[in-house]
Parts: sequence; C-alpha cells; structure tokens
Amino acid sequence: MIDLAFLAPDLVRDVVDGEQPPGFTSDWCKRHSLPPNWDEQRELLTQL
Repeated sequence: MIDLAFLAPDLVRDVVDGEQPPGFTSDWCKRHSLPPNWDEQRELLTQL
C-alpha cells in the first residue's frame, strides 16, 4: 500500500472524485505494484 503514497497527483484527484478506472480497486492494489514514474502509472491505469 506504500506505493499509493507516491501516486501521481492527478490520479489521486481522480480517485477522490470517483473517476478512477473501474479496474483500479483496493484488491488490484494489493496484488500489483505501481511504477514510481508518474507517466508509467498513467499508462498502466489506462489499461485497466
């Protein structure tokens, strides 16, 4: 879960607004790690 501390600010805003990709769930976060690079995070989440 520590990866979420380094989530790109616009992605945090999307989660707070309830506009995150449907596949980006707490279960997904438990099973996967997020890349530290914000551009890579955005690319990964667009694939969910």
